[in-house]
Amino acid sequence: MPLSKAVKSAVKKELLQKEPLLDVAGTKTVLLKWLSRWNRPDNPDSNDWADLVQEFPADPGDNELTSGTRMRLAVRLNTKANRYLLAILESLDPHSRGVYFISVFVNWKEDEYRFQQVVENSYAGHFNDALKAKHTLWAQTFRQRELLDALNSCAVAILGHELIVPPTDETPDMVKHRPDEIPSFPEPLDD
Repeated sequence: MPLSKAVKSAVKKELLQKEPLLDVAGTKTVLLKWLSRWNRPDNPDSNDWADLVQEFPADPGDNELTSGTRMRLAVRLNTKANRYLLAILESLDPHSRGVYFISVFVNWKEDEYRFQQVVENSYAGHFNDALKAKHTLWAQTFRQRELLDALNSCAVAILGHELIVPPTDETPDMVKHRPDEIPSFPEPLDD
């Protein structure tokens, strides 16, 4: 590589690395505002949503790294059927600065977990139960100004995962109308 291209490449790399990392505090504020739409679940360990959001601020050395991802914010959302992890991540690649990731992970289903435990026990712990790709319910990239849209997409993915078909052995309660009855109103009173 000629010297001028090497200098240009080094200067470009240095400029890209000077781009700021994710504004964790600002992103957390937007996340908390979004979460405030829903009632906080009763939790004796927390007073509000802010207590439930885990924050992973950038290390001073993160700005020097040129590859990898770091989780910056995470919140666990529980429903009657599932546990979800909503995570906001950042790529440390200098060319990806300003573009972030948001993902929703869903827990193991009970039968999947039992099967995984049998496999792990059979192979003396050579497998782990870390999050797998099939546990990723939603993932997308976003820019800071697109965070609310990304959070709404996560909510739609969670809702879509929660919807079920009603059991077939139960028929829904139907309102029965008796069309043959004519309403009877009392005669007006003369005063």
